[in-house]
Amino acid sequence: MEKKGHIPALECAAVQKMNKVLAALPMGGLEFKVTTYKDGEWIAESVNLDGILTGGKADDDKDRMIRDAIFTYFEIPKEYCDSRLIDAVGEIESAERGSQKTTYIIGHSVPREG
Repeated sequence: MEKKGHIPALECAAVQKMNKVLAALPMGGLEFKVTTYKDGEWIAESVNLDGILTGGKADDDKDRMIRDAIFTYFEIPKEYCDSRLIDAVGEIESAERGSQKTTYIIGHSVPREG
C-alpha cells in the first residue's frame, strides 16, 4: 500500500537526474523566455539549459506545456510526469516591440514524504 503523500516518481532515475540538474542551475531552476505574438501564438525557450523549447496558441496552458517540455527533455516516463515535481516560481513581464516577453523561473520541487 502506498503511503499518503508518497510520490512514486521520486524513485525514478530520470526524475532524480532532473532534480539534480535543476538544483545545480542558478536560482535552483530553469529560466524560460516566453514570447507572445500579435496573433496569440507563443514560444517558450529555456535560456539557461539548451534544448528546451515549446509553444502554442493563446488558449493553451503555458504552465502545462512548459512542464511537458521539461519532462520530455529529461526523458521522464509518462507514468512519472507528476506536476508536483516542478514548481512555477514566478514571472517577470516586459513589453518589447509588439511582442510580450515573459520570463518564467521554473524550480524543481522535491516533495516530502508524509
